Amino acid sequence: MGLKSKHETRRQNRPVIEALEGRIVLSTFRATTVTQLQADIAAVNNTSGPNTILLKPGVYVMTSALQIQNAGNLTIRPSSTKSATGLVGSVVDRVLEIEGGSVTLSGLSISGGGAVAQGGGILAQNASLTLKTTKVFSNITSQSGAGIFTQGGTLTLQSSTVSNNRSSSSTLAFGGGIVALDTNVTITNSSVSENSLYAYNQQTLGAVEASGAGIFAEGGSLTVTGSTLSGNTVYAVTTGTNAATSGAAISTQQTPVTVSKSTFQYDVLNTVSYGVASTQGSVFATNGGSLTLLNSTLGKNTPGGIRSFFHPSVTVTITNLNLDGHKFSGTLNP
Repeated sequence: MGLKSKHETRRQNRPVIEALEGRIVLSTFRATTVTQLQADIAAVNNTSGPNTILLKPGVYVMTSALQIQNAGNLTIRPSSTKSATGLVGSVVDRVLEIEGGSVTLSGLSISGGGAVAQGGGILAQNASLTLKTTKVFSNITSQSGAGIFTQGGTLTLQSSTVSNNRSSSSTLAFGGGIVALDTNVTITNSSVSENSLYAYNQQTLGAVEASGAGIFAEGGSLTVTGSTLSGNTVYAVTTGTNAATSGAAISTQQTPVTVSKSTFQYDVLNTVSYGVASTQGSVFATNGGSLTLLNSTLGKNTPGGIRSFFHPSVTVTITNLNLDGHKFSGTLNP
């Protein structure tokens, strides 16, 4: 057996090329730098796939958002799981912006996104987005959805984490970890924890409101199974006369919600005002839609007990709930 030439070795690392309906589609890429990753994403945009981008383990520091557009059946994952692989935004832009298509992020961390109003970590519009064993953390926005912001399409989290993301505003802040508008969301064996919202105004004496530090959903649907939402915290502070907080873990508008085999703890509402201070639903704030809760545990949330719920127009259906150490099944009426 002879030694392979350098030219032959390099050829092994090039993308695999397949014919698809008269076009040439690059199906497998290997990136070791941000520049290569950007070029690979440009190559798979507006193709039907399947495409895979394999990242050499390490840290990829972005100076602008990675733009994924109409990439069909695209997977981005490390080439090896022996070391961590992170996409870092350096707080100069969001990390990923996804428009259309079907994208799976597997085995990655996404952090450091900022300098945007929505979607510090990931902004997805009309896309099918799946996160597998992926962590979205330490992203910030000036209004909502610091970790993930989706509009339309689907969002699926499998064995993933959304944590320590922060959205803040001088008037209205919502969805510190995840915002999902008209999106069908499925969260399984995952954690949405330690996310925070700040609506803070000491300048104009105006009203402030903050809702859904963990998840904020409007329209679409939300299913949470075998997951943990803990330590999500909402702050509404004003020197004016009106401050309102709600739904530290989950806040929904006109969304059917089903939660099973999940744990909610240490989710907290903090409200400070010289006039009216409204604090409603430390775990769930449900406006319209529905809420069904099965075989789950709520404990050590603030405020606790029945004040873990705020459901002004919805009957909450509960089966086998452990609420602050007490078993409960039945309904909570508006």
